[in-house]
Amino acid sequence: MSFGVNGEVIKPYRPFETINYFVDTELQADGKIVCLTATDINLPQYSGFSLIRYNSNGSVDTSFDNDGISDGWVGSYVQVREMALQSDGKILVAGNGNFVNVGQDFFVARYNSDGSLDMSFGENGKIFTDFWAFEENSADVFSKMILQPDGKIILAGYKQGWTNDALLVRYNADGTPDNSFGVSSKIIAGLPEEIYRRSINSFSASLQTDGKIVISGSVTWHFGSFQQKRELFLSRLNVDGSLDRSYATDGFYRTDDSYYPIKIKTLPNNKTFLTFGRNLIRFNSNGSVDREFSQKTPNIYGFVPIIEAFDFQPDGKIVVSAQTIFANLQNTVLARYFPNGKLDPSFGENGFIIKGSKGSLEGRQLVIQPDGKILLGLGLTFQDRHYNIIARFLGDTALFKTQ
Repeated sequence: MSFGVNGEVIKPYRPFETINYFVDTELQADGKIVCLTATDINLPQYSGFSLIRYNSNGSVDTSFDNDGISDGWVGSYVQVREMALQSDGKILVAGNGNFVNVGQDFFVARYNSDGSLDMSFGENGKIFTDFWAFEENSADVFSKMILQPDGKIILAGYKQGWTNDALLVRYNADGTPDNSFGVSSKIIAGLPEEIYRRSINSFSASLQTDGKIVISGSVTWHFGSFQQKRELFLSRLNVDGSLDRSYATDGFYRTDDSYYPIKIKTLPNNKTFLTFGRNLIRFNSNGSVDREFSQKTPNIYGFVPIIEAFDFQPDGKIVVSAQTIFANLQNTVLARYFPNGKLDPSFGENGFIIKGSKGSLEGRQLVIQPDGKILLGLGLTFQDRHYNIIARFLGDTALFKTQ
């Protein structure tokens, strides 16, 4: 089956959207592709989002909200960040916005499989979470949504203020708070307090098969007005949200690094993969670094790509999407690794593919289909216009073509 035109599909242009870009891409069990897009409109400080669904051949699925596009709501600083597909076909969308009091709050909304808002979920299809009521100098920054096998929903992020904390909340499948988690469904997890103050720069989380939650982030420690140190941490929470002190060293793995973590995924054997900067690291289930895995991002034309996303092929090989500079433009690189972390030279040209364009190209979403084909969500900036592209690659070749 061919895909789009020459393996690419460009999102339909709508003139009222001043900026529109892909945030997340997911694959349904029937092969249809759902994309979450963030939208800026012609209203100061207001933004929104939309969902678009494609058929498996790349054509727009007009059975989805009548025209293939379901528009979410517009609000003050609405920022969508993640999407998850339930087994019944319903779609969860999560992000940030100014909703409850002052500052940023978490939100999650649920849509039916036809693109309509599911009014049975939460309050009229939406849930808002405010960790810090009436605190003007902080914001709840959403980072990651986890959909548990039992249908419960975890939202994770961090407080952005004078002293940052990791924030998690868990809801039952119907959108009601899960009060068995933390305190009244919420966790405010402080990090070690041995130095002056800290600021979390990014945060992510993943779920183990036993229900424990692995969390990771990049933290800047502040010793005073001019002294600071950036550090990467990995930790694990028990099912009830308490810190698992048996993980790594007294509950934490910590290392110096200047890059932010981007993605974290935990496999069925409870080993965890973590990307930060150009690195992809595998951790054992006890939180120690897996020394049997050795990954090194290739140097391409004098530049080392920065990893944006990764996923696993059915044979266990790892496909990575990364950004690099070539000919003074930002380009996307796909690389493939064996399960032990060694570069697979049979993929592309010595293990990697460069996807270039006349403008700056950025690939942030990567999904592996059950047949091994690779879906890549791309953002192209060219002549002051932004285009959203879904590209599909054959999983066993470098050729950018369809089958």
